[in-house]
Amino acid sequence: MAGVSANFKPQVPRQSDLKVIFSSAGTQAPFPRLSGLLSEWALHHSNCRIFAQTADHEATHLPFANKPFIDPETFSIKISESDLFVTHAGMGNIIRALEAGIPTVVLPRRHALGEHVNDHQLDTLTEFKEIPGIFPCFGDSEEFEKAMSDALNSATRDSLIESPARQELLDAVHAFLKS
Repeated sequence: MAGVSANFKPQVPRQSDLKVIFSSAGTQAPFPRLSGLLSEWALHHSNCRIFAQTADHEATHLPFANKPFIDPETFSIKISESDLFVTHAGMGNIIRALEAGIPTVVLPRRHALGEHVNDHQLDTLTEFKEIPGIFPCFGDSEEFEKAMSDALNSATRDSLIESPARQELLDAVHAFLKS
């Protein structure tokens, strides 16, 4: 290779600088918009190691490790090992993230985009968006970039279910279920 020193070594982030991100599209259907936003983001953030559960057997083109489905034990391990969780607005995933105290970027599936049968995920995120540790993204790549940056710069790791935010979470869930 002309022009490259024989001693050249690519800059590899120190382990302490490496951010570990786990993403889950849920198990009902692939979520190409989530995979696409995360892929676009990943191309500009080489200091992250990403693993995604995609619900998509054809997601071989993604620029990060992925599997269509993982078992519950692996899911728990991935959450516990991660610095950030990126997910659809499924109640189970949001509650698991809050229990783990992991900063979570949440992107709802949208009925208008053909991603779900109704907008219950949009309604879920609207109710949860003020909960500490939840970083909402309702739309485009700029909003996704901001949510990712805010989440990676947050300092939560204590369970939000066992913290003062617990009552706030319970109130939000109760209000959501009543609506």
